[in-house]
Amino acid sequence: MRLLLIFVWCGMATMAYSQQIWSGGSSGNWTGNWSGLPTGIRTFALGGNIDVSNVPSITFSKLNVINNSHVSLSPPTTSSSTISLLNVLGDELYIEPGSSLTIKNNSGQTINLTIGGTLSQVEIGGILTLEGGNFDLGNNTLLLHTSTTPINGLAGTFTLGPSARLEFGEVAKISGGLMIIPDDIFSSYPEVEDIVLNRTNGVQLGNQPITVTEDMTFILGNIMTSDNGRLKFSTAATNPPEIDGSAIIGYAEMEARAINTGALDFLGLDIAAGENIGDVSVVRRTGSVGENTLNGNSSVLSSWDISVSNEPAITGRQISLGWLPEMDNSMNVLNDFQIYEEDGTGSWDGLGSPAALNILSGWRITASVTLLSLSTSFTVADENNVLPVTLADLKANVADDQIYITWQTLSEIQNDYFILEKRLASAFSPIGKIGGAGNSNDLIQYKGVDNDPSIGQNVYRLKQVDLDGSITYYGPVSCDYRSGNLRLEAYPNPVINGAASYVMFTADDELIMNLRLVNYLGQEFMNKEIKSNEEYALPSAERQNGMYKLIATDPLGQKITKSIVISD
Repeated sequence: MRLLLIFVWCGMATMAYSQQIWSGGSSGNWTGNWSGLPTGIRTFALGGNIDVSNVPSITFSKLNVINNSHVSLSPPTTSSSTISLLNVLGDELYIEPGSSLTIKNNSGQTINLTIGGTLSQVEIGGILTLEGGNFDLGNNTLLLHTSTTPINGLAGTFTLGPSARLEFGEVAKISGGLMIIPDDIFSSYPEVEDIVLNRTNGVQLGNQPITVTEDMTFILGNIMTSDNGRLKFSTAATNPPEIDGSAIIGYAEMEARAINTGALDFLGLDIAAGENIGDVSVVRRTGSVGENTLNGNSSVLSSWDISVSNEPAITGRQISLGWLPEMDNSMNVLNDFQIYEEDGTGSWDGLGSPAALNILSGWRITASVTLLSLSTSFTVADENNVLPVTLADLKANVADDQIYITWQTLSEIQNDYFILEKRLASAFSPIGKIGGAGNSNDLIQYKGVDNDPSIGQNVYRLKQVDLDGSITYYGPVSCDYRSGNLRLEAYPNPVINGAASYVMFTADDELIMNLRLVNYLGQEFMNKEIKSNEEYALPSAERQNGMYKLIATDPLGQKITKSIVISD
């Protein structure tokens, strides 16, 4: 205990006599307004607003802004200046939570702030604002915590060295709302060695990409990125070890690196060793930008855009995909899941069959599939949210007021049966079951029928079930169905000018049509919605003798016309 007391006393003595404390009150000239020994530490601790003018070019070891002080530094009106902080170890700039430092622009003159050394740290728990000039971190550490807007560049910029380190929060300094890094805050796209994420409510990056050349550490909170402001990982960077509750949400990119015949495990993409694929790059999209939706079905909130310089077209490569619980998109992980690839037309093709996930350290990992082509987009969906597949041999056509769905198989292995499903409201429902051939190497034609099609677009898919219960989905396909026996009648026809006349269209189904009455010049005398099998009066006012045309258009754009003659 005695030793501890002596240590504290010595520390207090150092604070009292080894630094200069601002004594210029709420405003004053930089020169001549410091108390204490003339050492390398300058501290603003007065509290409240402090405006300091005529800041010269000066070098010292550390600048402190504490005790709810809000300091503004202005250069002389005749020249810009530079504050150079040079401390071998420890903090060179410290802004306490609740305090702020603003670097002012004075009649076009600015102050540049330079952090020297290579093992120093800038700690901002309050706010640093640049109204001009540049903040050069060099190859040091920038620790941001507590404030939701710790750095701002109204007209100034921040520069980070290639060996710099970014830390968002640290032990005992993890609180605060979502931290926002502004757009266009950096003088150039930053490249840093390391990033540490340890903030409960996470960080939102601005519109400039940041490249990590070595490691990223995830402890607490998510880091949100955009397409323009994505996190990139260089060829030497390690796979970011994301965890549940602390991960990249948005865009993350592994820059192209030589994989050749080796394996790859990066951003949830696992490629087993095998055939030479040359250079590989990966862009992973998570959160809302990672969801794929087509005809109402959804994927997990993760997608992978892969590019390789050499496709594995001979023996192929095995891949599996993994994501964290936050990306489940409400899917039940006990279901079977399937990988899908984008087919180049906006549709998705299923790969392999749905299979159980492997849950490892919180990650959901799919069963592996072998691919002969890797340069496309991939995603995952469970058995209840399968993504549609477009197949050339699955068709839907209208005949005799019914819709026939036809397909063919070239070979079948353990095929038990097909279920024909139709989209009703927001989900597919079965409308027929067709037995399979079991095992076959012959061409087999199949047909299903919808006896009660709806007016408009009808959407179908096939659920194919193996003898062991495995399920594969095909489709969807769609078909427009129009009501049969459409007829448009006008009576009397011809009609005496000024006399009453009527129109009716008939159809096998209840329909609403748009009806127009025009003359040979295209002038319109009526435009209204009418129902099938009901009589409507035609307007008689302002009509002249001559030929007129009735044009009825159904909901699918199908038109029926009828000519009428008005005479004396």
